[in-house]
Amino acid sequence: MKNILTSLLFLISFSFLSAQISEQEKSMSVGVYNSLTLELPDTEKKFAENIWKKYTKQFKGKTRKNKKAKEYFTENGSMAGIGNVNMYSHLSGSKTDTKLTIWIDLGDEYLNSYTHADQYMEAEKMLMRYALEVTREKIRIELEDEEKQLSKLNKKLKKLERSNDNYHRDIRVAEEKIKKAEQSIIENEVSQEETRSSIEQQKAAVEAVKKRLSDI
Repeated sequence: MKNILTSLLFLISFSFLSAQISEQEKSMSVGVYNSLTLELPDTEKKFAENIWKKYTKQFKGKTRKNKKAKEYFTENGSMAGIGNVNMYSHLSGSKTDTKLTIWIDLGDEYLNSYTHADQYMEAEKMLMRYALEVTREKIRIELEDEEKQLSKLNKKLKKLERSNDNYHRDIRVAEEKIKKAEQSIIENEVSQEETRSSIEQQKAAVEAVKKRLSDI
């Protein structure tokens, strides 16, 4: 069942991405030849280019950049279902949308859908896998950003929890101080009464001494 679902998702993805892959003759550094162009909406050119440079390493051929033509040339690359070929590639676009165009040199002619249908299908699959890798990398970056945000929120929560613990400790300390102060008030009031009583006794003693003095 799992394999069936995986295959179904693969076919759905392929059908979706095929709609973004177009075939036509385009000009490049060595002439005008048949090409495949993959559209990558909402993808910055530099981002797509960095992934493409890594992606082409799987073909085992030697890839170098023609800075003048702004192309990548993969020499004698091995592509599954296609064979050993030379491939030219060019990325164009802006900060929001990118197009990847490839020209695959089979030796006698450039890959096209009308004389090399099976190989053309494999080339579409290859571009589809690249597009999926672009999507995966976007999601990985989004995941990193979300994880960073989660980490910030966790740190904020820990800070709030520490503050909450401190507030509760301050309350406990204050409650203990209040309890001690209440006990001190009781003791103070008792001491006041005792002192008032002593004052009255002392006043009586003073009056008695005054009377003895006046009687002489």
